[in-house]
Amino acid sequence: MNQEYLTLLHLLDVKIGYTDGLTTKAIPLYALDDFLREVIVTQKDTSGAPLSEDKQFRTKLKQQILDELKLIYDYKGAVHDLTERIERKDSSGTSLGAYHRVKRIATEYEVVSTGTKVTVAGIVLSAMYNVIRTDGIITEALLGRSPGLDTFSQELQEQTVRELKAKNNLLALHIAREHAAQRAVETKRKTTVDLIAKLYPPPRPPPTA
Repeated sequence: MNQEYLTLLHLLDVKIGYTDGLTTKAIPLYALDDFLREVIVTQKDTSGAPLSEDKQFRTKLKQQILDELKLIYDYKGAVHDLTERIERKDSSGTSLGAYHRVKRIATEYEVVSTGTKVTVAGIVLSAMYNVIRTDGIITEALLGRSPGLDTFSQELQEQTVRELKAKNNLLALHIAREHAAQRAVETKRKTTVDLIAKLYPPPRPPPTA
């Protein structure tokens, strides 16, 4: 039996990596602002005063990163924005600034062969189908759609069970007979002993040549 397996590659999260040649760091998107201030020197004008934030190199770099994350192509070629801007406010509603984070996205993928729809977290980037040969009997038995044995094997098992039950019943009768004979001998009931001897005579010895 051949079974088809579906493997989906889906994008769930993004981390920003940085290295100076000696150490390497990776941070989540929501920590991007603080991280850029940490690793990129603040630019200053000729007088030594810091440039405005919109003219800082780290601001341009941040925008380039966000622009890349706004152009994520899924398996159909559709474009998705993986980021969202979050405004932070205090209890009175005063703005405390904003940051970007990875958007929570769910993608519905339709299986080509069956039409079944599968929902996965993130953005589905690609889908891969693999056909693997499996044991049909074991697979059907595990799925519960049909018996794990064919007709002949089922009847063979039934006859085997009947044979075992018949042997057990015969053995139980022999045991009951032995118990009855022992009780008759113990109670000296000669009539019962004679009847058992007539019903179950000892086996005859094989004829001699």
